[in-house]
Amino acid sequence: IKYGSPQAGLFSESGICSAQGMPLDAVSCAKFGLALAQSSVGSRVGLATDGKPASRAAYHILAGTLTAQGSSVWNFGDGFLSELYFFTAFCSLQMGVFISSGAGKVRLHLCSTGGLPLPRGVEREIEARCKNDDFTRVSPQSCKEISDMASMQAMYLRELTREAGVPLQ
Repeated sequence: IKYGSPQAGLFSESGICSAQGMPLDAVSCAKFGLALAQSSVGSRVGLATDGKPASRAAYHILAGTLTAQGSSVWNFGDGFLSELYFFTAFCSLQMGVFISSGAGKVRLHLCSTGGLPLPRGVEREIEARCKNDDFTRVSPQSCKEISDMASMQAMYLRELTREAGVPLQ
């Protein structure tokens, strides 16, 4: 670093947290949604939450921003992180975002195709867009709908019991 001091990156091993590089308030969630939608993996995104009010608020901001930017959003509803990894892989989505909250913080857990961790190059691309406000405007005709995929949780349970060799009752 030639000038200034090092800054904390937006991403950590466990995703993006409001305690890190930027607070996850409404404005920063919208900014992150813009960066995500305009990234190389932002055209088909699955979203899920832990069901807490702060997580759902962040979900609504992200989903609104993504759909307004032309991304297809798949809403998997309330659940847990492993379900989102499964859904992202099963539905061949480019990215999944699980939103959780607790102890006054909101955290975004990201995964890529196949439910795998996000490639570092994509993380850098999203960080750069957030840092530099590098966003392009899109027309209102680009808006997409949110697909309700909450019924996928029953399939997750069925697949989990099948893999475990336990018959469904």
